[in-house]
Amino acid sequence: MTRSYLATDIIVLPRLSVSDAVALATALLARATDAGELPAPIRKAVDQTTPRLSHLRDLVRGNAETQSLSPAVLRSADRDLDAAWAALSDFTKAFARLPLEANQTLAADSRSVRDALFYDGLRFLQRKFREQWVESQTRLDIIESRALGDVIERLGGSTILATIRQAHDRYGEVLGITAEAVERGPSVVADALSALRDGLRRYVLQVAAHVDPDDPATQALAESLLEPLARWQDAPAAGNRNDSPIGDESGDDAPVDDGPIGDEPLDGQPIGDRPPAGVIDGALDSYSNGGSEDAAFVAAAHGSRAKLRL
Repeated sequence: MTRSYLATDIIVLPRLSVSDAVALATALLARATDAGELPAPIRKAVDQTTPRLSHLRDLVRGNAETQSLSPAVLRSADRDLDAAWAALSDFTKAFARLPLEANQTLAADSRSVRDALFYDGLRFLQRKFREQWVESQTRLDIIESRALGDVIERLGGSTILATIRQAHDRYGEVLGITAEAVERGPSVVADALSALRDGLRRYVLQVAAHVDPDDPATQALAESLLEPLARWQDAPAAGNRNDSPIGDESGDDAPVDDGPIGDEPLDGQPIGDRPPAGVIDGALDSYSNGGSEDAAFVAAAHGSRAKLRL
């Protein structure tokens, strides 16, 4: 089988929840910014990862705003929608009861609205929250498809109709089922997290590939850029925290806390003798320099290491 040397196949990151990934990526990219001018491949990886971090941040913020809504807010939104539809029902009922021949056109218009929207009265407002939203949306769709908005406006109910639409939109936002909320759903967040992880893997690989064992400056740059990763701690087990990872990197290829590769521990080595911290477990030799067994890319990241599989 052909071996793959893509970053997504080579680099294994620590287990990262959404908040973990945002925090780690923020730290790594901040360090890259502080470093000033970077080699072109590393700069490209930074530029590709930055918008992915921004996107995931936006999703996290949007979900936090939605989840922060209290039951009182939901009840208030429900009452507003109930009152708005009830107002239209009362309004059209009054016109439908008008006497005299001169008012029969208005009365007929009102009955047409009532037959289309209130064929079961207001019982749809007694349904469960999400079912009620669906019933409300169905009636708004009927208004649109049958041009009943024009009829309601002729009766003088434009303010009532506008209020219904506003209350309906708010109700959907609170329930998390409008288009805006769907865009922040769990699967979308998981996809954004996966994309950010891929960006971080490419970044780590580019930093490691830049290291020249005969050039201390390249080693120092890698150590500086990847220090946040070296200091990272694996997230606690999901049972010990509320913020469990989405699609965390587990299984046979997951990072394990078995210490650095090699016979001798890296702890206690002089900084100048250490490989770039937190970069890669294993050698990048067969990938980048044709077989050298130099271990300049070996790293120990406090038990939560990025690991190179060759």
